[in-house]
Amino acid sequence: MPTQMIYSTSLRQINYIASWMQNYIENADMNNAFERKLSSSMQELLEGLADVNVLEEGLLKNEKYRSLSIFGKDLDRKEEHFGDVYSTLYKGSFAQLAQAHRHRTLDYQMEMLNEKEYFVPPIIADDQMLVDEWLGDMQIVRGVNPQGELVKISEVGKYDDFILKCKERLCTAAQLEIMLQTRETLLRYKKALEDSNSPLAKDIEKYSHGARCTFPDFNCSSDCKFAEGKTLIRKI
Repeated sequence: MPTQMIYSTSLRQINYIASWMQNYIENADMNNAFERKLSSSMQELLEGLADVNVLEEGLLKNEKYRSLSIFGKDLDRKEEHFGDVYSTLYKGSFAQLAQAHRHRTLDYQMEMLNEKEYFVPPIIADDQMLVDEWLGDMQIVRGVNPQGELVKISEVGKYDDFILKCKERLCTAAQLEIMLQTRETLLRYKKALEDSNSPLAKDIEKYSHGARCTFPDFNCSSDCKFAEGKTLIRKI
C-alpha cells in the first residue's frame, strides 16, 4: 500500500493560502527559473481547487496583504542576535530546510543563492575525486533544483524553542545535515551568551556535551549504542 499523507484544514485557510499563492504568482520573477517553475505548479494547484469548487471569492481578498512567509528577501541584511530570542543566518539544503520547517515554534525564511552551491555529504568530503563526481552529478540536474542545492536560511525564535529543537535534532536518528547545523548554532549561541554574561549561559552549557541523550532533562527510550552519534561526529 502506498504511503499517504492527510492534512486537515478549514475552507477559510485553504482560501487564504490560495490568495497568498496568487500574490506569489503575480510578483514572481519569470526570468528566475525557480520562481517560474514554482509559479507554474501553484497555478496548477489553484486550477485544481477551482475545479472542485473550493475557492470562494469572498475569502480570496487577502485584505491584510499577507504572503507566503517562507520566502525572504535581502536576508544578508539581517543582523544575528543570541539572547532570550535569537536570529541567525546560514546555508542549508532544501532537504534540511524541509526538516527544519517542521519546528512550527520557530520562524524560517529562505532565499536562493546568486551562484548555485550544493551540500557535500561528510562521508565523501575527504576524497576530492568523489566530491568532484558528486558536484558534477549535481550540475547535471541543477535545472530541477535538486534537494542538495543550498539556499540561504534565516532562523528566528525564542531560546526555549531552540532548546526544544535541540531535543529533536541532536540525535543519531535525525537527518545528518540538520543535526550538524543545529550543533553549530548551539555552539555559537553558547559563545554569544557567555560573551555577553547572559544568565542563560549557565543553562545552555547543559546542552553542549553531545546528543540529546546527554541532556539532564531528556530521557532516551531507545539507546542507539552509536558512540559517534552520541558525540555528534558521525558522518552518516
